[in-house]
Amino acid sequence: MNELENQGRFLPSRTYSRWRWTVRFGLMTVPVATLIFGLIELYLTPKKYQSTCVFSIPHGPQPEEIVTLASSRAVIGSVVDRLGIQKTIDCDKETALGAVTKKLEVKVIPGTQRIELTSEFSNKETARDIADEIPKSVLRHLTDGLEKDLAARKGKLANLVQEASDEAHQKAADLAKLQKIHDGSTDESVRLIVDRAKRASILADSEVERLKNLMANEKLSTLGSLPRLDVATAPVIGDHASSPDIGKELGYLFGKSLLYGLIAALLLPYLFELALPLDHGSRRLEPAVEL
Repeated sequence: MNELENQGRFLPSRTYSRWRWTVRFGLMTVPVATLIFGLIELYLTPKKYQSTCVFSIPHGPQPEEIVTLASSRAVIGSVVDRLGIQKTIDCDKETALGAVTKKLEVKVIPGTQRIELTSEFSNKETARDIADEIPKSVLRHLTDGLEKDLAARKGKLANLVQEASDEAHQKAADLAKLQKIHDGSTDESVRLIVDRAKRASILADSEVERLKNLMANEKLSTLGSLPRLDVATAPVIGDHASSPDIGKELGYLFGKSLLYGLIAALLLPYLFELALPLDHGSRRLEPAVEL
């Protein structure tokens, strides 16, 4: 094969003419095979059951933030662990996460603060449990940090109450000691010392009561502002499996099969030309060009 023939070897007209059977294979066999395997996969796909929950979280973040949080890896991972979904479908953690999030839909109901969550799963009870557990996991995620802050503030106030109580007990003991020593004394200076001790003891007792009231009010005010879960519609076990959009699925399969066939028809001739180049002995004689 001379240099001129080698340069023209990969011209589309020559390549597709030489390997026309691969073009036919790509345009006919590949689309049909892709369509058949797609239909088999669609037929064998396990049925899915849906369960829906409508909820809101008063004193929580905006509904849009709750939607993002409900679909987050942290929340879904917690749900997978609590429900034991890895054991349910016998898979690893990543596969279980994908199985839960693949058909999970979370959206804000327009014009309200409520959120609609729809879970779809191959097991009807698990679909219900996922829709039930996700809002609870969101609430735990929101309140964990707040409860830790509350516990820290409560601990500080408890320490202050204990210190004030110790001081009040000491003041009361000092007053009792003075009264016992100077009982019946008419000395004015002694009476002033005893009166000061009484006032100090009363002030110490008042400080203890003030701190106790502050701790009680702090707890009540914080609890009143903590996010809480309000479930408007609890999820139930679905009786019927959700059926896929057959028209949409068939359209997708048909388009995919045509695309694969076109790619095969365009690429296969060149692949064969690269793998099995023609030599001088097998090369067809080109017709002479009349002048």
